[in-house]
Amino acid sequence: MIHHCVRFSIRPGAAPQELEAALDSLRHQGETIPSVRSYLVGRDHGGAYEWGATFQIDDLDGYWEYLVHPAHRHTDEIGLPLVDRFVSFDLTDDTDPEVGSRIAELHRRRYEADPGLTELVSALGEYEGSAAPGPHAAIRRRGRGLRSASRGPCPPVCVRRSAFRVRCARRCADRTGGVAGRPTRAVGAGA
Repeated sequence: MIHHCVRFSIRPGAAPQELEAALDSLRHQGETIPSVRSYLVGRDHGGAYEWGATFQIDDLDGYWEYLVHPAHRHTDEIGLPLVDRFVSFDLTDDTDPEVGSRIAELHRRRYEADPGLTELVSALGEYEGSAAPGPHAAIRRRGRGLRSASRGPCPPVCVRRSAFRVRCARRCADRTGGVAGRPTRAVGAGA
């Protein structure tokens, strides 16, 4: 069993009717995609995000069906332009130690097959999650700390103090083709 979870905050100035359409589209995914066993879309009351959704899926085949379903792509199209900060993660009772890597590979395949989606995700102010594309791939957490995709480890101070982590993210994004001046953080494979 896999629970695919997303948490997000909306850009300032987003129209309430656009937000409601995006939330309705998330609910429609849960109702329409055959591999979704159950779902929940609503307010996030546990941290730094405003909204969240979770979709319960049986296995990796169902996960792939969920990722590439037209209802999911429609939500991406109308919802991602409203989002400022986004995180996705997966909880599973699968004991296979490679399941996280397999989930991340499904996301990578999806991004490779859909350049428009990669563009939408790349425009987010902050994205953490499974196989982050574009500028959000510039920094990944790998065991002991953050790393630039092309330049090796970021300075240790970035790992210890979050204020410095954002500045480091900017520098690493500049070095790896990310967006200058925007804090970009991405956490590696699906959690």
